[in-house]
Amino acid sequence: MAGCANGPALVSDLRDRGLTIDCDRIHFIDRDGKDCRPGVYHLSEGDRRKIHQWQAKEDSEVARHEKNTRTNRDARERRATVIPAAAAVQSQLADEEHAC
Repeated sequence: MAGCANGPALVSDLRDRGLTIDCDRIHFIDRDGKDCRPGVYHLSEGDRRKIHQWQAKEDSEVARHEKNTRTNRDARERRATVIPAAAAVQSQLADEEHAC
């Protein structure tokens, strides 16, 4: 089993989105006892601000979606209540017409 993650691919994707991510190579002994040189990535303060802005935008879009979902659910619930009531009234009126 490999003890790894595809961090470099993630960092590449983030760089494609406009972040400047620095990498320091360190000396390390892996779990098999072999010398390796993993990268330790660092975000600048500017990059941290960009990420916080992205998260805030995502949070507002999620909140807007949840609000729309609640509004749609409420409308469905109202229809589910109103339509059977309207059908009952219509049925009652039809029964009254036939009774005359």
